[in-house]
Amino acid sequence: MTATASDLPELLVESVVAGMEKLAEETGPELSLPRVYGGHPVLSDTGADLLYVLGLLLEAGVERVAHTDVRERAIRLLAELEPDEVEAFASYRVAETVSRLGGLSVVPMYLRQHVQAAAQSDRLIAALDPDTGTRRPNFTVVGARCLHALAALNGEEAGPLFSTLVGRFRRAITGSGTGWINDGLHGFRQFDIYTPDMYLLAEPFASHVGSCWHEGFTRVVSDLDDLARPLGSVVWGRSVGVLAQAMTIELAGAVVRWSLGEAKPWTERARLALGDLGGWFSRGVISSHQGRACDSYRGPARRLQLTFDVYGKLLLAALSLRDTHNTQVARPGSRSRSPLVDRLIRFETRGPSSAWTYSSRRLSFVLPLMHGYDASYLPSPRSPGLFEQPVEDHPVLLPTVLRRGELLVPAGPPLSVAHEPGCLTVRHEGWSTVGEPEDSPHIVRGSRTAEYTVRGRTLDVHERLVVDGEADNIVCLGVASRRETPLSAAMSGAVKDTVVDTGGIAEWRSPWGELCRLQQWETAPGEVFDFTWRVTAPLRVATTEPEHQYSAALYTPLAADVTVSAAGPPDFSLTRRLREVDLLHLAWPERWSGTDPDYTEEVIDRIKQAGVSIVWTQHNLLPHRSKGKSAMATYARWAAASSVVIHHTAYARQVATSAYTYGPHTRHVIIPHGHWGAYHDPFRSVSRTEVERGEGWPPAGIRLALVGQPRSQKLLQAVVDAVSTCSRQDIQLVARLSPSIRVPADERIIVDYGHLTPDRYHRRFQAFDAVVLAFAPSGMLATGTAFDCIGAGVPAITSEWEFLSEVFGGAGIPCGSSAASITGCLDELTHQRLADARRSVEALRPAYDWAGAAAKTLVAFESAQGVN
Repeated sequence: MTATASDLPELLVESVVAGMEKLAEETGPELSLPRVYGGHPVLSDTGADLLYVLGLLLEAGVERVAHTDVRERAIRLLAELEPDEVEAFASYRVAETVSRLGGLSVVPMYLRQHVQAAAQSDRLIAALDPDTGTRRPNFTVVGARCLHALAALNGEEAGPLFSTLVGRFRRAITGSGTGWINDGLHGFRQFDIYTPDMYLLAEPFASHVGSCWHEGFTRVVSDLDDLARPLGSVVWGRSVGVLAQAMTIELAGAVVRWSLGEAKPWTERARLALGDLGGWFSRGVISSHQGRACDSYRGPARRLQLTFDVYGKLLLAALSLRDTHNTQVARPGSRSRSPLVDRLIRFETRGPSSAWTYSSRRLSFVLPLMHGYDASYLPSPRSPGLFEQPVEDHPVLLPTVLRRGELLVPAGPPLSVAHEPGCLTVRHEGWSTVGEPEDSPHIVRGSRTAEYTVRGRTLDVHERLVVDGEADNIVCLGVASRRETPLSAAMSGAVKDTVVDTGGIAEWRSPWGELCRLQQWETAPGEVFDFTWRVTAPLRVATTEPEHQYSAALYTPLAADVTVSAAGPPDFSLTRRLREVDLLHLAWPERWSGTDPDYTEEVIDRIKQAGVSIVWTQHNLLPHRSKGKSAMATYARWAAASSVVIHHTAYARQVATSAYTYGPHTRHVIIPHGHWGAYHDPFRSVSRTEVERGEGWPPAGIRLALVGQPRSQKLLQAVVDAVSTCSRQDIQLVARLSPSIRVPADERIIVDYGHLTPDRYHRRFQAFDAVVLAFAPSGMLATGTAFDCIGAGVPAITSEWEFLSEVFGGAGIPCGSSAASITGCLDELTHQRLADARRSVEALRPAYDWAGAAAKTLVAFESAQGVN
């Protein structure tokens, strides 16, 4: 499915307008800014960013927001700025916005000098002096942007300093040989989100940079195609989190506008990222500081500024997409989850800085390999929602050395990196504290050689560590988990294993969430350490039936391997929610999305947009309460879309595959339904007499039961007639019936018409000698009451239905399917026959244990990943 490029930009603009209107309700009318917000002064750089957003809205054709004239508010906002508080990014945003408004001529005369002062960025320009400057390389591009914007505002050429900065940027592009740009200072090698950011910042003067801008940007975009993850185009280093999501959207605009690569994957990412961004805002204001963490320079004092920064990026993307005509842009359902990616991306041709990006249907991560100034650049796997690093501190998923009260990490950049399919070997020389310069005299001699190997959902790491000089060094390893995706981890050779509750502690928050559980290991003291550690990602399953007893029984044995969450309603946010899981487990479609086939097709499209597979445990041939054409068409849609269909018996598979046409990719597996013994266990000590007294039943020599919903496929009338005509006066029937069943005046027949509470339903089984499972030979795939019999250890009297024959084998007491045959069965029924049948039914329990069903279901889940 495709749409023109005009569709996505409109969504982006509408999203910003909606956010700005919510923000206006929060901060005040007419888009006014408070002087203090959340305990922090609101300075003019925030006002400049709001001004920038207003200018972009005008360019996008939006003239009123929150009952406010955008142009008039922009002019008034210019007067409110304090030029001394406006520098760098804020300066060029003032200059470019005034140009968007129509230039200095539209600004009142008394404000023009004021605007000129705000558009200057003298302090930044001074800090970019090559001899005395202390600003990161990305500020070279910011400085050039400031000079370019100011010159355009004044109708002048940018001048020699602009040319100098552009030349410096040009050398940065070509210097690595890969298009990536080192944004580190003082010898650090930091290749991160600021590389694509610098290319984007240079867009307005790309022609001055020359062909290397387009060539380098194209190479970087090609790398980002493999590095990008659902929650960010770059997931290591500083300024990730919400800015990585916004970067994904801004890159989509650039890719389409400048033909930097294949547009469809990027516009797909942009659509999904836009949906995700809803979770990063609260009443129009960024919420990335709540339950998550930002870099210290983007702390809570920057909330409003960061809010406008993100809104600006969305609008820039919208304008870039609008600037391209007749481009076909994929909707998120047009391609499945990314194929296998296993690539070592080199950030420099003459250096070791690189990243291993790995993505399969079972595991996905990026392992950065460089030398940065804080823990966000350490060589540990990163995958938002799974492998996360606390912001700026606490190394995880990486061995550290405790020496003289300090934790040391592998020093400097890697000495060597060797990649093979599914494997990576990396070697470091020396140990140091985090952020220690490469030439520091404080580096401790030694080495780390690590061999990473991917095995399914497990990352195995064999470590050989050497720490010279002292024999009392201790190696420590920590694995931190989010509450919703607990990691399974182990380490060989450890003498101490501790689990720490880190929930609610600010320093254990990543850019994406809170790391609530830390599992850590320590070794015995030594100088040489040889060990293996491994971490296994849980299989993340969204279920349409989170509260059903079937789900509770099935998922409990899978707790160590599977993380289960509720799929939630099948609404427009379903795609965003499902992007956080590996597959959708569907049970009863009608209970979740109804029986409208057209709506079902929309829901299936949303699932496909998320790239997850559908595993359908097909309990029914048709919905119990809807048997018409729409219901059948609805089930047919699910049959065609499912990657794996679980049937409880071979009979059920045969019937289902005869009734529906499944997809060519669909795999069918048979997994027995588990028995319900756990629900009967609390009542096994209840005596028959206690049940009779509680229910008001008279004693009976043999008590039979019809249990469960009185469905049309049940031979209820035949069973009632059989009891009334049989010669046995010691038989009693307790039957849940529908009002349509004719019940004779027979004291042996006790009738229920209503639904029982679960406790009462299970307690009654202690007074049943047998349950009559009399069903028509066709029309259903299974009945859960069979597994009540097995779980409770109550014999089953079974009709001629292949499902019952397959489940019970010789353990059932056959009764045929007519009133006459059932009568004959009852006339011949003996206590000995019932006792034998009880032992046979109890012997079936191991075959229908939930642990076995769960193990087979896990295999089915694993086989479904990536099949869509």
